[in-house]
Amino acid sequence: DNIVRKFGIEKLHQIIREAEDLFCYQLKTFIHKNQINKNQLAGKERIKSQMLPIIKKVQDQILRGEYIKKLAEELGVNEQFVLDEYNKLKEINKSSGQESYLTPKKHQTNPTENLLVKLMLEENELIDQIKDQLSPGDFQDTRLSRVVEAMFELANNGKTIEVKRFLTNFKDSDISNLICESTFLPQVNNEDRSSIVNDCIKRIKLRRLNLKKEQLHNRIKNAQACGDHDSLKSLMEEFTSLIKREVK
Repeated sequence: DNIVRKFGIEKLHQIIREAEDLFCYQLKTFIHKNQINKNQLAGKERIKSQMLPIIKKVQDQILRGEYIKKLAEELGVNEQFVLDEYNKLKEINKSSGQESYLTPKKHQTNPTENLLVKLMLEENELIDQIKDQLSPGDFQDTRLSRVVEAMFELANNGKTIEVKRFLTNFKDSDISNLICESTFLPQVNNEDRSSIVNDCIKRIKLRRLNLKKEQLHNRIKNAQACGDHDSLKSLMEEFTSLIKREVK
């Protein structure tokens, strides 16, 4: 808003056109934060092992090709070498029965949680709507729970979230990669966004409720086995209350 008022809309368009994309930013940040010497063989190896799994997540083939080219330029090697290493990502080491050392770590995240985080990163206005209905603890993945907690805190302080700056809040590269992967999810049409957000919230609430019921069920069984009638009565009342909430 300040840029448009002071310099005009064309200046804003220029800044957007010249903005560094997320992949290049993460590549630069990884090298800087880990003080990697990319001129050394060990440094090239670390950069390659970190960035290739991220490229693998990109669905657009043209964009993926551009990232491979940029990575090759950053490493100072022939593009074909990087492409060959990229093609090894799914290979299995037959002698050990283990996946290649380049195979990316798989995140066991819930697609609904990932999508909701993506939408909040894209549209900050959604954060206030979502934090009124969900808490960070409602997110099953502890990493995403930390991400959501940070977003809610920034929103409470009236701060706008920019993905590049937001990434610097997390020293854990696993969480940074998870945020980047969320941004690479398929785009959502604006007309469908509201209904998708509401559906995601309902799904997360329902899963949280089912998990709570399962935990209560196990505690009820333990109380029955131990003959703890006082705890059993309290747990049964709590379980009944959850059932009523589910019916509503």
